[in-house]
Amino acid sequence: MKIKFIDAETFICQIIDETALKAISFLENEKYTRETIKDKIFINGVLPSFPGESWNRFFTNCYGISNFKRIPLWTDIVCTGRCHCNCWHCFRSKHKNNEDLELDIIASVMQDAKECGAVIIGVTGGEPMLRNDIVEIINCIPNGTEGQLYTTGININDQFYKKIENSNLTRCVISLDHYNETIVNQRRNYKNAYSDAIRAISILADTPLYVTVTLCLTEELCSETELNKYLEFVCKLRADEIRIILPVPQGNLENKDNKRLYIDAINLLRIFKKNTLFDTELPSILLFCDYESRYCLGCGAGTHILSINNDGNVSPCVALPLSFGNVKETKLKEIYTNMEPFFKTSWPVCYGKQMNGFLVRNGLFKESYPYSVDFSRYIASQCSNGTKQGAFFKALTSTEQVKPVLAYAN
Repeated sequence: MKIKFIDAETFICQIIDETALKAISFLENEKYTRETIKDKIFINGVLPSFPGESWNRFFTNCYGISNFKRIPLWTDIVCTGRCHCNCWHCFRSKHKNNEDLELDIIASVMQDAKECGAVIIGVTGGEPMLRNDIVEIINCIPNGTEGQLYTTGININDQFYKKIENSNLTRCVISLDHYNETIVNQRRNYKNAYSDAIRAISILADTPLYVTVTLCLTEELCSETELNKYLEFVCKLRADEIRIILPVPQGNLENKDNKRLYIDAINLLRIFKKNTLFDTELPSILLFCDYESRYCLGCGAGTHILSINNDGNVSPCVALPLSFGNVKETKLKEIYTNMEPFFKTSWPVCYGKQMNGFLVRNGLFKESYPYSVDFSRYIASQCSNGTKQGAFFKALTSTEQVKPVLAYAN
């Protein structure tokens, strides 16, 4: 059973760690979901649940980041390149290798990621639910971390949660592009895309998992009327959260200019979230563009975000075709350390957008992914992020009262 929602004051009163208290004021504009079976409180689909080892490690590591340590808090593992869909926005569309990453390598990399500082480990693809050993993969998620499954919902049935209920998987992110079945199936190029997602959300809503529905915004949905229709639809499905992301110009969207959509969307989305904040009957709204902004975490590509591709190549982010070494040949920690000259701290804007701009200006697009290590290092050398940090990390070293800084809070 989940209680939707407890207020921020009730949550904050339970926090005894001074470091967490300093940063928590950044989160006063969130809803807090209590999962009563395992007695966990979820802020959103980005941060660890409270209380627990992952939560404690998160703030300990964030304090290190505030002192300019590099720690990959969020690490995604692409367990397979296979997928039954061909989505309109897919950033993996130019990857030619669709193989599965070996189970023993996945297990080893998960442990290595934890040792590097990861607190949330994402299991993604391709479509991870196409793997026959997906339960074994999920059960490899180490203690002290929380797992996050990214899926279209395919193959999730009534027995799925029972098989992984003792694992460290705490959340599931399910893609749902629209409230209209025909549109969803068309955009995914798969006839059962809509029904798979609806079934999975409905099943998992009755489990202790924190269920996030993710929406990649289009111009068509970029209006108050359409967003409210989508919100009402997801509300009936009983999901805990809607994660709204903006298109990343990689893969199918490579060389596409979505600047106008970004400008129009961000202000609208902030108002949309503000208007839904105090309605406890509605899902929580997570605006990824705000969490990746300089006013919060910044874009963590290559610094506090890391991705291991299904061929073993290590990338700064799951959406980027860059590679800086292979875990089948070199330990993850060594690869991550060698990325430091190019990824020192968080970015003020999405790295994928910045990289796309550089490639467009110089006509350097390649026919297939991933890019070689040499070419990746060259791109990274041209897209330096300097030494700025997101305000969230700066707050942890501040001795003054921290104020909410997200634009929609003012």
